[in-house]
Amino acid sequence: MKPLLLGLGAATILTGLAVPASAYDGTAQGDAVCIRILAEAAVKLKEKPPTYAVVMNFQGYYTARVRQAIGPKGDLAAALRAGSDVAGKMDGPTYKATGSKCLEGAAQKDLEELFITNDRLGANLADK
Repeated sequence: MKPLLLGLGAATILTGLAVPASAYDGTAQGDAVCIRILAEAAVKLKEKPPTYAVVMNFQGYYTARVRQAIGPKGDLAAALRAGSDVAGKMDGPTYKATGSKCLEGAAQKDLEELFITNDRLGANLADK
């Protein structure tokens, strides 16, 4: 759980003060937008391994959501390009608000559960 808390420091890169509603809407395209924004955050955080790892976990989470939405034979590259195009057209405040939304809600709760599971597994393996 500690890495998640450290990783949420990435939110400072993605968030601003008062911002309009984000473009993240929970759809496959919205998830692909999050992948693009998180990729840009990851580039900025490469020198901070714990935070970088958490951002990469969020990216993997959204990649799985996109894959689920488009199906096993869907074109992931096309979905990612579409999300990237949307993110590339955002103004600064919308981009920051969307990045913040990508780190909230179900994504944050799901990843917290994964970190808790990993912590428990690590504790159990240390006893063996």
